Amino acid sequence: MPSVIHMTRRRLRLGARQGPYKTRKEILHQLRGIKEKSHRVAVLECFSRKPSRFRLRAGEQNPVSWSFGQTLQSRGWAVRHILDYHNKSTAIYLLDPQRQGSDLLNGIWKFVDIWLYRQWFKPYETDIEYGRYVGKSISLGWDTDTARPTLTDIAGFHTNLCQDLSADIFSRLPDDLLEVRGLSSPTNASEKWQDGKGDRLVALSRRYILQPLFKAVFIVLDQTMGPTEGPLTPNDIGDIPVSLVRTGCTEGLSSPISFDAIHHDQRVFLGFGNSDGTIDSVQTTLKAAIQFIIGLENREMAAFGMRPSPYLLDDSVDFEKEA
Repeated sequence: MPSVIHMTRRRLRLGARQGPYKTRKEILHQLRGIKEKSHRVAVLECFSRKPSRFRLRAGEQNPVSWSFGQTLQSRGWAVRHILDYHNKSTAIYLLDPQRQGSDLLNGIWKFVDIWLYRQWFKPYETDIEYGRYVGKSISLGWDTDTARPTLTDIAGFHTNLCQDLSADIFSRLPDDLLEVRGLSSPTNASEKWQDGKGDRLVALSRRYILQPLFKAVFIVLDQTMGPTEGPLTPNDIGDIPVSLVRTGCTEGLSSPISFDAIHHDQRVFLGFGNSDGTIDSVQTTLKAAIQFIIGLENREMAAFGMRPSPYLLDDSVDFEKEA
């Protein structure tokens, strides 16, 4: 893994065409701008263009199964998505049996991505380290000749997903996948390589955390296609009906989650339902749901600080702070 010094030098070289940057303010401004651009591109790719996708069967356990594929590209994407579940505040599930959500022209993920980033991101202020973001997009498919998954089914799958990600997911990755993502440093000395791998796994587990909030609450979206006629306004996306679901998991939270604050925005719509009456959910708008999640983000930040903490694993100087 490149040191902070090497990463900083690379960022400065990328911006050299617009330089030279001499003052501390100019250097920090440029470094932060490059980092924000990289973050935006990464979110666009994982959230909108290639969201995670799973198939569910209504009324069944739906264990999590990771498909790594055969090509270098597909295997790299598999690891990238596993990393991308970490440091997210909530999962946003889309019921999408026809794979329409990621359509480049009118798929809903594209519209939600643009709208959501503007709701969450504040230039030079928002924590964007280690893939930090408010939501992780997950498309759910099922055989169209079978029953549609209910909120109970999705909640069960979400629990399975969180348990699988929490069960030493990085140590269960094949060695070649760690190398694909540049997360380990292979050497000719087998023993030394093993030590390096162990150190890298420790680094991953500290930097990439499955957030307690992610385990506690998720959003379910049913609309697979975006607006087809313009002009598009923010309300066209913010007013999309969603289900906001509380899982009952409170581990790691500063206090339990209550839906009382958003009950005044509640709207009832057709299409969602829990099979046995045990799911704690509220039907509201995407805007109200995201504002609720961001409020919980701020609450947890005030209680515990930033998780993960922004420290350096190689104990080197952070030039972005000390420039």
